[in-house]
Amino acid sequence: MLRQYVVFKGRAARSEYWWWVLAVFIGQVTVGIVGDVIDAPILGGIFSIGVLVPSLAVATRRLHDTGRRGTWIALWIGIYIILGIVMIVSAGALIVGLLFGSWYASSFEEVMVGGAIGVVVSALGMLPIAIWSIVWLAGKGDDGPNQFGPDPQSAPG
Repeated sequence: MLRQYVVFKGRAARSEYWWWVLAVFIGQVTVGIVGDVIDAPILGGIFSIGVLVPSLAVATRRLHDTGRRGTWIALWIGIYIILGIVMIVSAGALIVGLLFGSWYASSFEEVMVGGAIGVVVSALGMLPIAIWSIVWLAGKGDDGPNQFGPDPQSAPG
């Protein structure tokens, strides 16, 4: 499974991608449990960093199989980063409104409401991106060779 650890060229069949996703999920759960048992929660972060590059590589190859460029992943990540920043700032405003709202009623209530709206809008903004990426990654690949290489279903070995 790791023989194409950093290979971003070529194509990956649906099975290769989804078996990788399952393996990473099982690994993350296992490492999380072990980290909790030995009181080392940092293990989950280390595992996530360790599987980041191969996850990006197999996702890129999966998009190649559907005839799409891997740079779509960069767009998705960029949108998530922007919405994540909006969510963090909004959550901060919500917390400030909750903490200080009783002292300064009108202005902090507005801050709190604005923060809550920002959190909800950011979360709802992430949902279509998640659906879009899953649809593309789960879709059928191109039959036969395409601009990214031979069909992984018919390619030897």
